[in-house]
Parts: sequence; C-alpha cells; structure tokens
Amino acid sequence: MRTSFRNLENRISKLEMLIQPPEPCNCRAETRYHNSHCLLIILRKTARECPVHGFREMGFFFWTARQYPLLEEDDEVCPCPSHPWRSFLLGPKPLTWEGNYAATRAWEQMPEETYHVEDERLLTEAIMDAYTLEQQHWSQKTGRRMPSHKEIVKQVWKRAGERPPR
Repeated sequence: MRTSFRNLENRISKLEMLIQPPEPCNCRAETRYHNSHCLLIILRKTARECPVHGFREMGFFFWTARQYPLLEEDDEVCPCPSHPWRSFLLGPKPLTWEGNYAATRAWEQMPEETYHVEDERLLTEAIMDAYTLEQQHWSQKTGRRMPSHKEIVKQVWKRAGERPPR
C-alpha cells in the first residue's frame, strides 16, 4: 500500500513539473575552496535551497590552491587575500603575455604562505561534517533523498546548455 502511494505521489509530482516547471536546479557537482575559512564562508553565504530538490547539494569538496579562482559566485564571497595570478586569470579578456609576465613577477615577490596542515585538515573535516549533518537532518525531516551524483552532473550540463556525455 505504501509503495503504491509513493508511486502515485511520484507520478503526480512529474505531472506538476510538466504543468509548472520549477526553477532550474542549482545543485553542484563540486565546490572548490582555498582553505577551511574560505569553505566556511562559502557554505554560510551560499543559498541552501534548491528549487528542484529542496536541499542544495554542494557536491564534492575540492581544495584549490589560492592562486586559482573558484566558481564565480564563490569568488565573490571568498575571504582570501587577492593573489596576482588569480587576479590575472579573472581580469579583462583576452589575457595577454604582458599580463602573464606581470602576474608571475608579482607572485614571485609574495612572501611564503605558512599554515598548519593538520589544523587545516581538522577544521575542514569539521566543516564538511557539519554540512553533511545538516543535509541528513533535512532528509530525515522531509523524507526526501538527495539527488544522485549522476543526476547532478546532468543538471550541471543542462545549465551550461550542453548535452551530458553518455
């Protein structure tokens, strides 16, 4: 009985989506960050709701060196100090050799960055665990499941206006 009710609920949901399609999914396949503080700020400032799935999946958390840009919406909230190479990559297009050389020279003159790897790892794990716990609470409260990685990748390709690989 319960299975047939769920099947009926799924069919009605699909019909509702045909009549009034939801806003596009904003889930991610990955979230890049520079350090634990950067990840914390990104998770705090990023909308937690997905119009399609309910809870916004942030995907795989992927450490990225400070000299490289993040997703555009994350670069806007990234608390990390500016980096000449990142500024060059995000700067006006087309990129020039002169800009490349200037950014490289400025990067070479920067002081060495120091941090404690183990402390960073522990802080990052705690932030990721808190996100996973929030996700699990949402799932238990609503009875809904998070989308599969395959579905999220399809949504990402769809947003980009391309056909997903088969």
